[in-house]
Amino acid sequence: MLLELAIGDAYGAGFEYVDPEMIRRQNNLSHYVKHPRHAIRPGCYTDDTQMWD
Repeated sequence: MLLELAIGDAYGAGFEYVDPEMIRRQNNLSHYVKHPRHAIRPGCYTDDTQMWD
């Protein structure tokens, strides 16, 4: 279950704090997106996953 949570966290991290218009303009949501505020690579999990460990 932790693996699934980490995957969801990594995918959703790119959409935290993003203007909803950016999501509407995005044509392809099938890939990881860079976090808009933090310097982490697309697809990296965040501290949300680390708290579950």
